[in-house]
This record gives sequence, structure tokens and C-alpha cells, in this order.
Amino acid sequence: MFLLIVMFFLLPLAIQDTGKKPVPVPEDTIARWILCDTKLPLYLDKESKPIWLDSQQLKNRATHCEPPKPLPLVQRIQVNGNVLVAILVNQSGNVECVKVISGHPLLTSSAAEAAKDWKFKPLNANGKTLAFCGLLRFHFQTGEADHKPDPCLCVHW
Repeated sequence: MFLLIVMFFLLPLAIQDTGKKPVPVPEDTIARWILCDTKLPLYLDKESKPIWLDSQQLKNRATHCEPPKPLPLVQRIQVNGNVLVAILVNQSGNVECVKVISGHPLLTSSAAEAAKDWKFKPLNANGKTLAFCGLLRFHFQTGEADHKPDPCLCVHW
């Protein structure tokens, strides 16, 4: 009985998003999260560092986006928050690999699974089709939405 009280009444209070802006993740830290073989020709800056596309840039390049599908437990205990996911997209526009950078453990698996299903327009630079890196920030929210939620990046119930 005690476990049920903690799980359904106290746990949701302890895991609510504080509403504070997330701390930016330094680029060198993000670069270490990519697990895939990066021998693919990547979209690079003048210093040969990967150029990271943010959520909005990725959404603009997407030909198909998939919002996360939260687990029933997450909906029941009303977990809110953001999940930041690093992705590597190959030259065909398919997600080659996904790595969760931050987020509540009950939200990360559905965000990672959704990111794997995204498809993108191939990126061309200097006459070559290149692989590229990006950061997707998924938002999970219960209750009333502050604004119209983005159907690709927001989950609201």
C-alpha cells in the first residue's frame, strides 16, 4: 500500500519539470555522444567540426517526423519534462544512430524510439551529399498546454 501511495501521489511531485531553462550542453560534450561510425562524410564547418542542427532546423529538413509515444505509466503518474536526443543522419536521410543526452528516465526511451523513425531530405553542400548531426528536444506535458504544441516535438495528454 505504501508503495502505491508513493508511486501515484508523491513520485509525480518529485519528478515535475522545474520550468527552468535547460542548461546548454557544450558542443564538445555532444560530439562524444555520437556512437555511430562517423566515417561518413559529415557536414562540417571551416575548422572541420561537425555542424549541429537544432530541433527547428531538423524539423524543417524532415520529410517524416514521429512524436514520442509515452508509456502508460508515464501518463498515469504525469511525468513532465524535456528529453534531448543527439542523432546522426546518413546521406540517404535516415537516422543512423540516436543517443539520449538528457531527460527523465521514464521519458527517454520513447523519445529515442521516435527519433529513429524520423526521415530527412539529404543535405547537399559543395556538390556532395553529406551526413549531418542534430539535436532533437522532445517536450512531454500533462494538463493544459501553454500554447499550441508542435505535433512533431511535443507530447501532450
